[in-house]
Amino acid sequence: LPGISLPDGRLLGAVLDQLCVGPERAFMVGYNHIDAGAARALGIPFVAVSFGYAHGPVDELGANQVIDHFETFGILLLRQVISTLLGDRVVCNHSTKHSA
Repeated sequence: LPGISLPDGRLLGAVLDQLCVGPERAFMVGYNHIDAGAARALGIPFVAVSFGYAHGPVDELGANQVIDHFETFGILLLRQVISTLLGDRVVCNHSTKHSA
């Protein structure tokens, strides 16, 4: 979108529109305040990665979840797919945060 950049939620919203995915079925993965701001602007969950190019502690980004290893992303994605398919019938309180 010309003239629109992150963290403006309209940019992320346009991407979701192109993918035919509603915000209720999406989450944003990122490593900085711009990524977090885009997720907040659109009202979707934000997952911070601790191994990105953050310019400060990721714990200060207000993420819904922080992942420390890229392998954990697959688990998050699978949970999102299952949750989308089964709705509120899925209950899981396990943390996906791994220790080194």
